[in-house]
Formats: sequence, C-alpha cells, structure tokens
Amino acid sequence: MIKSKIKRTWIAADLNGKRWIRDIVGHATVQELSQYVQLWHVVSDVELRVGVEDKEPETAEHLLARCTYTQQVWLAVSQIIGIQNVPPALNDSLMEWWIQKRNRLNAIKTRGLDSTFMLVSWKIWKERNDRVFARVTEKTPAQLIEAITEKALLWCAAGARCLAALGWHVAATS
Repeated sequence: MIKSKIKRTWIAADLNGKRWIRDIVGHATVQELSQYVQLWHVVSDVELRVGVEDKEPETAEHLLARCTYTQQVWLAVSQIIGIQNVPPALNDSLMEWWIQKRNRLNAIKTRGLDSTFMLVSWKIWKERNDRVFARVTEKTPAQLIEAITEKALLWCAAGARCLAALGWHVAATS
C-alpha cells in the first residue's frame, strides 16, 4: 500500500499545483500504480469552486453548522418539524447545540430529533460530496430540503414513529 508521508492536508491545497503527488512514498505494486494512474486522471481536472475563496477550513463543524447554506437548511427543517431549532450560535459547537435541543424534548421526540439530525447531516454531506467529486449541479437549499423531506417521509412510511412524532409525516401536506 502506498502511504502518505503527511498526517493532515487540505484538499484544495493539494489539488492546487498537483502537490498531492509529492506526498506519496514507499514501494507500490502494479495494482497500486494502476489505481494511482486512475486517481490521477480523476483528480487532474478537479477545481474546487473556482473564484470562490474559502473563509474557513472545510471542517465538519463548518459544513454541518456554520456555513450559510447549512443554516438555511436547518432553519427550514426546524419549521417543518415545529420546534425551535435555529442554527447553532457562533459560540456553540454543533454537539452542544444538538444536546441543548435534545434536553427540551420527551423521549420519543428526542429519538426523532436524533434521526432528523443524522438524516440532515447525511444529506448535507452527500450534497457536498456530489458537488466536489461527482461534479453535479449545486442544489439550492430548497432543493436539498425537498430531498430531506422526501427521505424523512419514506422513513415514516417504513415505520419510523419517532420521526413521525416530530411532524415529518405531515410535511407532505404543508
């Protein structure tokens, strides 16, 4: 296996000038070299939002709580499920925010909020990966919210009663 000689790197920094190649060290098998060449072809044309300068590193905290796109999604989700679930304040971590919201609900709704949190986080992560790796057209927050709602309704139809307790089952009629 080819190992990287560095512990942590930013995708944007490594794609710029194809510097990621220098980080590969060690002996490689024919299969690993073949995978390396395939990877080279895949990433050689990747551009991360040309002309947009990142103000913050792309951390999980930023992606799932801090960016304005995500905050729009969380605000809409809070309206759908009828709880005061505004996006996290700048001084709260994502975990602190989630725990604070959980403490205000009964057991069934807490489990529903946990499922909602996982669903929304997963869909945000998938949207980000689709933009970067699959090069698909960026969804608007409204389009992502529609996709989240569709998935939540499918979960409710499959028996996710805790999600239904939050009001997702009536989201289609709203």
